[in-house]
Amino acid sequence: MPRAGLTSQKLVAAAADLADRDSLDAVSLSALADQFGVRVPSLYKHVAGLNDLQQRIAVEGTVGLLTALRPAVHGKRGRDALHAVGSAYRRYARAHPGRYQALQRAGGPGSSQAEEIGDLMRGVMADYGLTGAAAVHAVRTVRSALHGFVELERVGGFGLPTSVATSFSTLLDTLDRGLRA
Repeated sequence: MPRAGLTSQKLVAAAADLADRDSLDAVSLSALADQFGVRVPSLYKHVAGLNDLQQRIAVEGTVGLLTALRPAVHGKRGRDALHAVGSAYRRYARAHPGRYQALQRAGGPGSSQAEEIGDLMRGVMADYGLTGAAAVHAVRTVRSALHGFVELERVGGFGLPTSVATSFSTLLDTLDRGLRA
């Protein structure tokens, strides 16, 4: 029996939840149509197709990441800000792996929230005296390191019986030293 009141928001939320639970690759229009008790063509009233749906999940991910980063960095500077951003980033990626995966895709959202994350990160880099192109390179370096760590953690790439949390803190300390150099 079809669920009453299917909306774009409900469809995207269900798709994002499915991505978090099973992976972004598990999101399909047929899986969502089954979940809502409708036929696939009915979904086209709410999204333009799978690419559009994945883009909307990416936007959800970007909004969620920004929501996690903003309060984490508030009132902090330098090393403390870097550690706060890194920790919030890792927590978000672990709690919302599908949304996180969606926002990493090439050609990701050009939303105001994505721009705000960039501004937030460039603000952290300014604490290290980095501006302009140097700040962009530093943001890319930090993002690459954070993404690499959370992705390796997600796929079980840290098999040694040593604390992964300590390794993450070491990563952030190493980045801090490099940014100060």
